[in-house]
Amino acid sequence: MIHPEAPSDPLVGATLLGRYKVLSPIGEGGMGRVYLGEQRLGEATRRVAIKVLASSRGNDEYIVARFRREAATIASLTHPNTIRIYDYGEEDGRFFSVMEYVSGGSLADLLMRGPIDPTRAERIAWQVAGALDEAHRSGIVHRDLKPENILLARAAGGVEIAKVVDFGIARRPPNQPGEKPLTVTGAVLGTPAFMSPEQFMGEGVDARADVYALALVFFQMVSGTLPWRASSVMDWAERHLREPPAMLGSMPHCAAIAERYDPALAHALREELHVPRGHVARVERGGLGAELVEVGARRRHGGGAQLLEEALLLALLGRLRIAAAEIVVEQGAEPRRDRGEDVARERLEPS
Repeated sequence: MIHPEAPSDPLVGATLLGRYKVLSPIGEGGMGRVYLGEQRLGEATRRVAIKVLASSRGNDEYIVARFRREAATIASLTHPNTIRIYDYGEEDGRFFSVMEYVSGGSLADLLMRGPIDPTRAERIAWQVAGALDEAHRSGIVHRDLKPENILLARAAGGVEIAKVVDFGIARRPPNQPGEKPLTVTGAVLGTPAFMSPEQFMGEGVDARADVYALALVFFQMVSGTLPWRASSVMDWAERHLREPPAMLGSMPHCAAIAERYDPALAHALREELHVPRGHVARVERGGLGAELVEVGARRRHGGGAQLLEEALLLALLGRLRIAAAEIVVEQGAEPRRDRGEDVARERLEPS
C-alpha cells in the first residue's frame, strides 16, 4: 500500500546519488522509512525500494553498523527468494540502501483476511525454506522471520513468488579477520511471537531458530492463528519456554489437515531442538551439502506433509548437522539420542 506523500518529508521528490528518485513512502519502522523509488538506467527506468535510515539514528554507530551489515548480508545472497539489493550509499548524512521493489504486499497483509489454502502455504514455505537454506550455508541466521518479512509478488504467468526481506538483525560470520560481532552476549533479538526458546534465553542461535519461526509461519498460514496467545513480551517468553505448542489437530477447523502437517510441525517446534531450560544440546557442523541438493532435486509432489517436512528439514539442515545430539537432562543422567539425524537420513534415503 502506497501512503500519500507527506509534504513535510524532504526526501519525497529528491534524487539520491543522482540516479534514485524518491517517489513516496510505502512503509515505516523504528529504524526509518522505506520509499517507492525510481532508478534511471540510460533511457529506461525501473521501480525500486529505497530504505532510508532515520536521521535521528545516523549518529548511532551501532545502528549505522547494523544498517551497513544488513546491506552486505543481502548482497552476499543470490537465492531468487531472497530480496535483491542494488546499491548502498550515504548522502547529506542519510544512509540508505536500494533494493528490488515487490508490489504484492506482505504475507502478513494476506493473512489479515484469514488462513490460506494449504497447497499455497506449502509453496510459500518451500520458497522461504530455500532462501533460508542458502543463508544458513553461508553461516547467516535471519533471526526475525515472520509474515511481515515475507513479501509476495506475481511473476509472468501469475506464478506467486515469496521474497524474504529484512536481515537487519541477522547473525552472520565476520567478513574479515578482526571484525567485531554486533550482538552482545545475552542480547534478546527478534519478534516475540516468532522467537525460538534459545532467543528468549539470550543463547547463541543457529539455523534451528529460523526453522522454528518458519514452522510458526506455516502454522499461521493454514490455521489463521499461532499455537499460543499472549499479550506481552513476558507472556510470549513464558509460552515459548514452558508451554507445549498447540497442534493443528487441537483445532476443529484444521482437523482435516492435521494428520498431514502436525508431524513436521512438531519436529520443528519440539523443545529438544531448541535448548530448553536444564538441557544442553551438542551440535556439530558437517557435510550434508550434496545430500541436501539431492533432497531438493528429488522433492516429491505427492503429499503435502512430505513437501513441508522436506522444506523444514532443508532449512534446518542447511550445513548444520544435528549429529545424534546428546541431550543432557541433568548432570549424571543417561544420554538420550536426538532423532533429528535419524529423521534426516530417512528423508534422504533413495526411495
